[in-house]
Amino acid sequence: MGIPSEILLKPGKLNSEEFALMKTHCVIGEKILEGSTSEFLQKAGIIAGSHHERWDGSGHPRNLKGEDIPLESRIMNLADQCDALRRRRPYKPGLDREAVYRIITEGYGRTIPEHFCPAILDAFKDIHKEFDAVFEEQGPAPLSRRPWTYEGYAPGGISVPLPSQPRPLPGWFPAHTSPASSRPPYSGR
Repeated sequence: MGIPSEILLKPGKLNSEEFALMKTHCVIGEKILEGSTSEFLQKAGIIAGSHHERWDGSGHPRNLKGEDIPLESRIMNLADQCDALRRRRPYKPGLDREAVYRIITEGYGRTIPEHFCPAILDAFKDIHKEFDAVFEEQGPAPLSRRPWTYEGYAPGGISVPLPSQPRPLPGWFPAHTSPASSRPPYSGR
């Protein structure tokens, strides 16, 4: 949400300025959704604003920790991480199911189990194969389509990241006809 394509599709590592800009997508999405009268969009705003918070407090944008992170965002944090590891991106290959499971449950590099709510991590251990079934059903996203978009459709200018490519929902408009078309469609990293 609101992140230039040059950064989203950059084949190499982001520099510190680009990474700082990338991290603003949480607040941008939250601001777009705040004040909505729709309960669904209010929940989407909560998720948008805090889905990169980590259980150990090392996340962003507010460095929330533990129970201070909304439950919806704790769930989305793990689902988003799983999907990000699984899918091919311009700067990395997609990983197989076993590698993703090991990274999330044992840790590797920038991802460690302490980033995730223990109860949600335990649930993931029980149902991780269902994540793979969703991934296989949806198939890998081609690089020509940005992650978290649906074939040129933007959900009325909102972003609700899901563990797989979202399907059109009522109220979604082709990006060029949407009242929010001046904003680029959401594309998480």
